[in-house]
Amino acid sequence: MDLEKEKKLTFAPRLQELRRSRGLTRAQLTNSIGEKQETISGWERGKEAPGVVTIVKLSGLQIPKLSG
Repeated sequence: MDLEKEKKLTFAPRLQELRRSRGLTRAQLTNSIGEKQETISGWERGKEAPGVVTIVKLSGLQIPKLSG
């Protein structure tokens, strides 16, 4: 399995678990980070992976906090 596919498959269940543990629907997550519901569904199924900026949004951190 290539590394990119492995990353997607590793990320998928973690995102779904995090979303559910916070009691969020995909629609609520969509509204909070500004992504399409279909995109989030793709992430949770391991079809796609978010970029770094989106991962930061998902983590609840802001860029200024990361850069100093």
